[in-house]
Amino acid sequence: MKNVFAVTILSLSLIFGAGCSKKSDNASAGPPEVLVTEVTRKDEPVTEEWVATLDGFVNASISALVSGHLISQNYKEGTAVKNGDLLFQIDPRPFEEALIQAKGTLAKDEAARIKAEEDEKRELDLFNRKVISQQERDAALQAAESSKGLSEADRAAVKSAELNLQYTKITAPVDGVAGFATAQVGDLVGPSTGSLTTVSQVDPIKAVVTAGEQT
Repeated sequence: MKNVFAVTILSLSLIFGAGCSKKSDNASAGPPEVLVTEVTRKDEPVTEEWVATLDGFVNASISALVSGHLISQNYKEGTAVKNGDLLFQIDPRPFEEALIQAKGTLAKDEAARIKAEEDEKRELDLFNRKVISQQERDAALQAAESSKGLSEADRAAVKSAELNLQYTKITAPVDGVAGFATAQVGDLVGPSTGSLTTVSQVDPIKAVVTAGEQT
């Protein structure tokens, strides 16, 4: 019985001694270290992530401006093209013939205009010398004006024929990526047939993002 009491006393003494030792260690450690910094005011970026769809900065729809049969496709679908690169070629022969005819008409009417102007000068001289009547003079003036108008119309027709011949070469209006062709070689195309392809400018490029109303 004495031995049990002695063991109990010894255990309590050890526990009490350990408790005192811990308190003594904590007291000697001092207060914990705390970091202090000055508060500053500044903007912080807010970042979020969305799903975006890339779209060409310019999506140029390529159409034929004159009617004719396609004789060649001069680009590979999905490849990069430069401004002015040839995409399609329309058969130019009918337009070359129209240009030759317009130039021939202009040459004929130009000769008539020169003759009418010479007649006008001669009739004016005769009228001033009172050799011909006023009616004859007026007729010469009207003929000269009429021939001049025909020549102006012929020049406009030549320019129109030249422009139509240029339109047989369908070129890229911007740098970009050429899409799928909607017409094949041999097809009859024209202003009413719609788009032949699309050239999308990708430098720079647009990103179309769908975000929530709150964002």
